[in-house]
Amino acid sequence: MKIKRVFFALLATLVLPLTAMAQDIAPTPQPGTAVIAVSVFFNNGNTGDPVTIRLQCSGGTIAPTEVEVVDPIFGQYEHAFVVENIPLVPGSNLPGVECSVTQDPLAGYETEYDCLFGAYSSLVDANPDLSCTTNGPSSESCLYLSVEPDDQAGCTIFNNAEYQPVEVTKKWDITGMGGDYTLTGADINIVCDSRIANGNFSRKWRRWYLREELYQHDYDEDGVAVVTAWVFPWWYPEDSEEGNFCFAGEDTVDSSVEVDSDCGSFLAPAMEVFVGSGDSCTITNTVFFEGIPTLSQYGMAIMALLMLGVGFVGFRRFV
Repeated sequence: MKIKRVFFALLATLVLPLTAMAQDIAPTPQPGTAVIAVSVFFNNGNTGDPVTIRLQCSGGTIAPTEVEVVDPIFGQYEHAFVVENIPLVPGSNLPGVECSVTQDPLAGYETEYDCLFGAYSSLVDANPDLSCTTNGPSSESCLYLSVEPDDQAGCTIFNNAEYQPVEVTKKWDITGMGGDYTLTGADINIVCDSRIANGNFSRKWRRWYLREELYQHDYDEDGVAVVTAWVFPWWYPEDSEEGNFCFAGEDTVDSSVEVDSDCGSFLAPAMEVFVGSGDSCTITNTVFFEGIPTLSQYGMAIMALLMLGVGFVGFRRFV
């Protein structure tokens, strides 16, 4: 989470100065009114999913109370809510209302609110009576305890795409006597063209990868183990055939082992990751043991009698 916020902070230092020249942080409120500006950020390049932002206050007039935002621009406010007819605080001769900014939930994203981020922090510093309670990221809202006439405030909404699971199931199918001694260890490699949270980056292949070693104790009683990579989903339009691709395989396998996999390859990745959805595949290793033929108890008895018979005949003949 800290990495996300550092990224936004660094980007803001580059973008906000340029943005300020083209557009003010928030409109100057008209006399007797207050303005709360809202910016929406996506950390995965989303430019197509509309989001609905809302402003609710304990009093006064807001028109409109909700707005739909599409294709937000980093560093610029998407909408400025105007609060009018602000009533007096009960028991006081001073006007003021409590207001909160929220966004409707968006599948596949974790939403955070911050009214002290970037340039908006200066608005709060200039109006300490706003009492912004989200001093840092909040999962609930941007909450202002006292919005008064002529106040100017801002709220930043971060939509952080949630990492999605890519699961590789490894199975062993061992048939025949002697299979109990088979070494079922394996080195599973999951490779993706997008960031793997618990993986590493290969400069040679320009891909992210997760390598995990499986040992005997990693399998359940059915000979099954699961390796999971958490992949970051960049945004792609719904009508696009593109996505975040992954494939998986295992290192050197003995020639006696038959491998069946639906995990794809470097040239033909078989798994796709989108916002809100991961993928999975299975690698099955089959080993067949014919075993050493043996005799039953009756067979052993017959064999013993034959040996005794041959020995008796030989003894009588040569002695």
